[in-house]
Amino acid sequence: MTSSIGSRTAELLVIGSSGVDPNSTIVIDPRTGVSSWSFKGSELQGAPTGNVEMCGADGEHMIVSIKGRPLVHFVGVHPRDRFHHKVVLPGPVTSFCTSSDGKLLLAAIRKQIFVWNLVSGELLSVTDAHYQDISQICLSDDGSLVITASLDGSINVYTLIDLISVDREHSVLPIRKWNSHTLAVRSLKTTTGDRNPRIISCGMDHIACIHSITTDSVIFKVSSDRPLTCCTIDPADSRLFLGTDTGNIAQINLYKNFVGDVLIQTSDEANRNFPILNGHSDEISSMCMNADGNLLASGDSSGRYCIWDVVSHQCLKVSSMRSTIATLKFVPNWPVFTAPDYSVATHARPNCSLQRDVTRLTRIAINISADLNQQKEEWKTIIDDNIERLLNSFNATGSHMPTATAEEPSDDVEIIDPSDEVIVIEEEIAPTIGKKGKKKRKNVNGNAKANGSITKEEVLLESPAPSDVAEIVRLREEVASLKAANERLYMFAASEIIGTRT
Repeated sequence: MTSSIGSRTAELLVIGSSGVDPNSTIVIDPRTGVSSWSFKGSELQGAPTGNVEMCGADGEHMIVSIKGRPLVHFVGVHPRDRFHHKVVLPGPVTSFCTSSDGKLLLAAIRKQIFVWNLVSGELLSVTDAHYQDISQICLSDDGSLVITASLDGSINVYTLIDLISVDREHSVLPIRKWNSHTLAVRSLKTTTGDRNPRIISCGMDHIACIHSITTDSVIFKVSSDRPLTCCTIDPADSRLFLGTDTGNIAQINLYKNFVGDVLIQTSDEANRNFPILNGHSDEISSMCMNADGNLLASGDSSGRYCIWDVVSHQCLKVSSMRSTIATLKFVPNWPVFTAPDYSVATHARPNCSLQRDVTRLTRIAINISADLNQQKEEWKTIIDDNIERLLNSFNATGSHMPTATAEEPSDDVEIIDPSDEVIVIEEEIAPTIGKKGKKKRKNVNGNAKANGSITKEEVLLESPAPSDVAEIVRLREEVASLKAANERLYMFAASEIIGTRT
């Protein structure tokens, strides 16, 4: 990996190409087109890059899939970070995405959705989603919905909580299922915002649709003269962009009053109702928009990518790579790309030991925050004080730990005259139980009483032999020693687990 420090900008553009060439993944400044970070890809060992996804709240890691192979690479983004792990999955990954905090990985493998916990490496669920292979998978802006599109033309919407907390004996059903396409769905996008997201899709049947999850219907439909291979929408939900197999990009202003379905001709560059952006000569493979909706990035199957000004329809930057542009994504200008003093030790690593079998939820995965690591000694003192206070309260009540202090006898305890030759044996050492569970005690005449009452003329047992008394004393000392050792082991384990693990 290489990087160069440039002027500070709000957003950067991640570009990934599906090739075996070095520097197949780069990060550029969209204003100048200058590359500020690049991934040499030598760890891939000549394998073709598939999709690229940033992982983590601050983009600390990158996930790179291998095209046509069941392999995924986890790579540290910072130039000084040598973190790299290769993971073998159950099958080739056609599409994948991660949650905004980087704790969940959702991958489309053939017809199924796999969900991994990147904190523990557990495989949370495997869900059969479609009849044919899944072409696209994505998360809604708030991370609550999972949307999948398939080569059979269907689109499913699941709630994420249903996927990760699925009953193993029952299948998960989508909350929405649309069959608005007759051929393969090539591109899938969601609108931004937490309320009422819309789903945009386009396919090889020349159709593009905007679906409403709330009304469970298609609220807008576009028919084109060419197959549609890519789509995107601006953050304001006002402009829809559709890419074709010939390289033209059509812009549709959604705030215009349309009557019924819309028919567009992408070959008509003079069309004033639907502006056509002509900067590619091959199939559009990827498109994205920046956060304020002023810039559009597009890439095609020949490796050419363009950055457009949406208002003026001018192409600001044109460049190319050696293979198909598979990934285009605007990301914040995270310090991990260029900061020389960026500390990788303060960020949690993803657990790359991804399991192949679905977990049975026998463990609870807890991600230790960076704040706890930075204030380790302070938290250790607080935790130790809390444990000590709890132990003292247990000792005071006598519920868990034995106490060495003498206690005043209570009023309900009968005091036996020391002149009486009586020895009381603890019930836990030598209990005598009757048939109905009541303790029997014998008086001096040998008669048994079942109610457990004792009079002054009675004794519990005759005086035992001196050897029995010594054995009782030895057993008491052994029990006290074991309880003390157990308390020390508990304190040591609590200190090691809570106070020192990072």
